Amino acid sequence: DDADIFFRQGLLYYNHPARHEPQSPYQRKALRCFEHAHALQPNHQMAILYQAHCYHDLGVWQLAYQAYLAADMDSILLQNPAWLWRKLKRDEQLALCAAKLGNTQESTQRLEQLFDEIEALEDEQATYDVVNLDEAVEILCTCSSSFQLMQRLMQLLKRLGFLERYEQEIHEMTKKMSHKPE
Repeated sequence: DDADIFFRQGLLYYNHPARHEPQSPYQRKALRCFEHAHALQPNHQMAILYQAHCYHDLGVWQLAYQAYLAADMDSILLQNPAWLWRKLKRDEQLALCAAKLGNTQESTQRLEQLFDEIEALEDEQATYDVVNLDEAVEILCTCSSSFQLMQRLMQLLKRLGFLERYEQEIHEMTKKMSHKPE
């Protein structure tokens, strides 16, 4: 149908190799396609989720937050149960949006819930379903000073084999943790 055509066109723009270059038109073109797909089919959950991704990438935190909340992850998981990674990433992105909007308490609660969910996964499933922890690392490096969450994140990074990937950020977090008042 037309909504799926616009959604797929949006994916082409969204995944364009030049989309992150300064002044690139592809991010906004992708967003327009996802918005059009959503307008044509209001329950097109993937179009809603990708709108959120576009707003997130553009740094439009309030709209990203609202779109991430609007995406029905239960519906998406029913459509494809192997997409748990999408739910985990969406939850992490919601935590970042809350942090960027100044809601540290909500961001902390969302990270705690995300870490609980990841820690409950078997190692093999966690390795498959946790694509990265970019947003969690960003929150704990720039927006939060929760010693407990930093410790939990460090344990997850080790468990998932991400220590090398986040070496610089781990250094920053370690400095932050060593300056924690007793």
